[in-house]
Amino acid sequence: MVQNAEKQSKKKEHILVGLSSAPSNSKIVETASKMARAFDANLTALYIKTSQSEVLSEENAKRLQNNIKFAERMGATIVTVYGEDVALQMAEYAKTSGATKIVIGRNATKRAGIIRKPTLADKLIALATNIDIHIIPDADSDLREQKETLFKKTNALSIVKDLAISLGVIIVTSLIGLFFAHLGFSEANIITLYILGVLITSIVTSSKLAWGFSSVASVLIFNFLFTKPRFSLMAYGDGYPITFAIMFVASLITGSLASKMHNQTKQSSQAAYRTKILFDANRLLQRASDDEEVLKITAEQLK
Repeated sequence: MVQNAEKQSKKKEHILVGLSSAPSNSKIVETASKMARAFDANLTALYIKTSQSEVLSEENAKRLQNNIKFAERMGATIVTVYGEDVALQMAEYAKTSGATKIVIGRNATKRAGIIRKPTLADKLIALATNIDIHIIPDADSDLREQKETLFKKTNALSIVKDLAISLGVIIVTSLIGLFFAHLGFSEANIITLYILGVLITSIVTSSKLAWGFSSVASVLIFNFLFTKPRFSLMAYGDGYPITFAIMFVASLITGSLASKMHNQTKQSSQAAYRTKILFDANRLLQRASDDEEVLKITAEQLK
């Protein structure tokens, strides 16, 4: 009687892993399968079909099918549910099916944008409070994303985006300047405000054209809005040409220094990335068992 009660009270482990079209998903599934064997647990691979699933590229759709077949070979039960909120669907299914562990990849936990947004892991922790969340790192995926970020080339669309950001900063700066003028602030305060705008532009954009445009536009707009006669590019004061020249030079120097710091930071990150590639190559070569594997690893790292 006591033994039966203990068996009933001991709940069998149930591991839930997410399915996706990501290249690293097979590794996540494989790790979840190893965990299932280690814990003698049931394994379920859950695919959450959203509206975005209908417009997958041919490559992603094929990779998704391969990941599903791989999960089946690993002994997982394949389940498909429908919904737009991935975290909510996964948490609800985990509760319904009695899952004790959820396995996701690191790429699903990254934050994007300037504003801090909750990640899939954050949402799952909030929604599935009694379930263990396991995040599996993927060094290869991290390297690919880091490479794309660090070595991407500037294109026309990127320049247009930087110019749009620069224009937005100038508009906001001008509105604040008009408010300062209404409060009776001096022209020196407004000039400092425009120099700050150029500094912000040079930090948040990667194109020299953007902060160069911001420097020229700041002088012209300051002349148009804040010097007499207002709303014209003429200036009656004898000292205004010197003021404009100093403002323009100060803006150029500020923007140039910030741009150089931005480039140096990027170059340092690129050097760190290359060092990591060499370190990984050394580690992988030490594990190689034959000449063929050495050549394969060398080719991959050179790529």
